[in-house]
Amino acid sequence: MKRTMERVAIQACINSYGGMFGATDASLFDQVEHFDINDVQGFFGTTEIDGKRKLYIVFRGSVDVQDWVDDVSFYKKQVPYWGMNSKMKVHRGFLSQYIKIRDFIHARVSRIRINDCVMTGHSLGGALAVLCAADLRYLHPELQSITCYTFGAPRIGNKHFADAYMNSVPETYRYVYGDDVVTQLPFAAFGFVHVGKLIKLYRPQQRPMHVFLSPLSLLLGSEMDHLPYHYLKGIERRLSEKPVDTPINEVESSLA
Repeated sequence: MKRTMERVAIQACINSYGGMFGATDASLFDQVEHFDINDVQGFFGTTEIDGKRKLYIVFRGSVDVQDWVDDVSFYKKQVPYWGMNSKMKVHRGFLSQYIKIRDFIHARVSRIRINDCVMTGHSLGGALAVLCAADLRYLHPELQSITCYTFGAPRIGNKHFADAYMNSVPETYRYVYGDDVVTQLPFAAFGFVHVGKLIKLYRPQQRPMHVFLSPLSLLLGSEMDHLPYHYLKGIERRLSEKPVDTPINEVESSLA
């Protein structure tokens, strides 16, 4: 199957889990540098796609979805590095995680000197990828392109943040597989909205019913649909059904 930026992004997310949620692909990048700083994990990977060198910054998500969903708080906190507009708020927990890794990210981006950057992450990793993309666009204007792919990511901030973010990083794509429960959190009723152009990935028609449904699944959606290998299979089906040059945002676009 043709290497596309989205296909590389979801496989990179699977790689970040080290084989826990699907087979890894060691050939994905020609150079890889892993990081694990204050429990924030991921890696940098460089590769060539369509004749262009790309730097992927990959944030690992949560191993136990139920644990972090149970612990998620709904407080919002002003983004500290966009102090011009006090109305912009993001989730306190996501911001605190990103701040742990922020200085390290900036130092590595400056050192590697590849001007086409791709941020990606699954679950919590998707939230960190968005915060990183916004931060790099603000502090690294020399970067020629910044693209962000999230898979099963939660809502991150309020509408003021979302509007400012999409003006800065319009090439952001938000994938949602089936009834992924994590994409329903934190609740929109608390003022949280998504960022990115929404791309829905649907289950095969003959997929069997889940054998386990938690109370959270019954209320909001499916925990099983959150697993990263479902996203990989969904993207592979999508690429096989559509021409690879079809505009990636033709399916659906939303900030809701």
